[in-house]
Amino acid sequence: MDDPTLVRIFDTVDADTEDDYTPAARVNRPYRIYPDHYPTPWEEVEYFVPYDTAHDAFAACLPVMNRFPDEFPMEVRTVARDESWLSPMYGRDSVAIGFCRTKGRGNLHFFHTIDRVLSEFNARPHWGKQQYFLDSDILRARYPLWDDFNEVRRKLDPTGTFLNAALRALFE
Repeated sequence: MDDPTLVRIFDTVDADTEDDYTPAARVNRPYRIYPDHYPTPWEEVEYFVPYDTAHDAFAACLPVMNRFPDEFPMEVRTVARDESWLSPMYGRDSVAIGFCRTKGRGNLHFFHTIDRVLSEFNARPHWGKQQYFLDSDILRARYPLWDDFNEVRRKLDPTGTFLNAALRALFE
């Protein structure tokens, strides 16, 4: 592959392990070592694909990145499965694929294109990163316990007190 790649491997260490300032050996708590400095403003999306489909998902993203060039790289990390109903990692080990974009460069078209490409891999969006252009039907298809969550949500918050406008459009 001819694409330029920067790979960083972060060691798993105890939370109390002192940082190591040796070149190429950054270890510390995640909030201290991620993310790299990004000039502002930017927008981003991040999707979680099943671990065993990650290689094919990366390959499918590269033509989109070439079609919509930007100064930011595609970021990738692995994340263990969990059992939280609306977690992007629900029930599966996952690989997160993130895209930061310089604000104001027609990003909505890029985001929709990446979403279409990654939907083929049953990608689930990060809840804090530009997922609100997706509708409840799309999200319901990607999150197996969507309706169960919404049923419990309605029982616990029947008036929608904890919904903002964007979430209200998804959950009511």
